[in-house]
Parts: sequence; structure tokens; C-alpha cells
Amino acid sequence: MRDINLLPQELKPKGYAIKLSRSLRKIGVVFLVVFLIVSIFAAGSFAILSIRIRDSNNRQSKLKTEIRAQEQTEQKLILVQDRISKVTSILSSGDSREEVGVLKDVISILPPEMAITKVNLTDSKAEITVFATSSLYLTRFLAQVINSNYQNIELVSFSYRDALGGYEVELGIML
Repeated sequence: MRDINLLPQELKPKGYAIKLSRSLRKIGVVFLVVFLIVSIFAAGSFAILSIRIRDSNNRQSKLKTEIRAQEQTEQKLILVQDRISKVTSILSSGDSREEVGVLKDVISILPPEMAITKVNLTDSKAEITVFATSSLYLTRFLAQVINSNYQNIELVSFSYRDALGGYEVELGIML
């Protein structure tokens, strides 16, 4: 069957216009396909980059937590090293061994109800301050110190601390 055109022939498009419209339609379809492909690629890239950024942020927060933990560990390690160096320097001097021995002896006879609050070790004397909540514990402790083999024990201070609710005694043990 032939195509029947009821429009007058003057209104019929020219041949070059029909070719141009077909070419433009093909170009439009090509551009539409390219646009869809680029849009799909851009959306996929955006999704992939979003996932990578989220994972990167998670790793970053984990690393920050690990760094904080390592900083705390490092600080503790430095404190321990400092303490070790101080103990080594105290033990390396010949005179300090006697003072450390005195301190060890006092700690060994100290009842658990009492506490050492201050220690000062010098070349010839060990000054030790103890705190007791009861005079009974203090009496027992002083009796044990007096019965030890120290040549000279000096009672530097003796006071009752009402705010703390106990006795504070400072002893000077001569070597």
C-alpha cells in the first residue's frame, strides 16, 4: 500500500529537510545514550567514593583511638623508666643502701593500719613520717622500732591531726 498524504504538496517538507531531521534524530539518540552512560558512570563513581570515604573515616577514628592508647602507654613507660633510673641512682651510691635498708625494715614492721606519708633519705639519717588512726597501732609500731638494732632514733615530731582523725609521727633514724 502506498502512503496516502492528504496534505497539499506545498506543505510537504523538502528532501534536504527530511534528511536533516533524520540526521538530527540519530545525533540526538547518540547524545542521549552517551548522556545515560556518563550519568550511570558518575553515579557509580559517587557511590564508590562515598563508601571509600566512610571506610577511610572509620579507619582514621580507629587509628586515633590507637594513638591515644599508645600515648598513654608511652607516658606510663616513661614514668616507669624514670622511676627505674631514680631507683638505680639511689642503689648505685654506696651510702644509700643503708638508708634503703632502714626504709625496708620500717616497712616490714609497719602494721597495715598505718601508712608512710613522707620519706627523706640523707647520707647519715633516714627521716620517716607515719600516720596512724589509733594510738594502739602507733604504740606497737614505736615499740618494734625501739627494739630494732638502730643506734640512735630521734622523735622529730608527734602530732594529732583532728582533720585526718589520727596521729602523725616523724622519726629520724641515724645510721
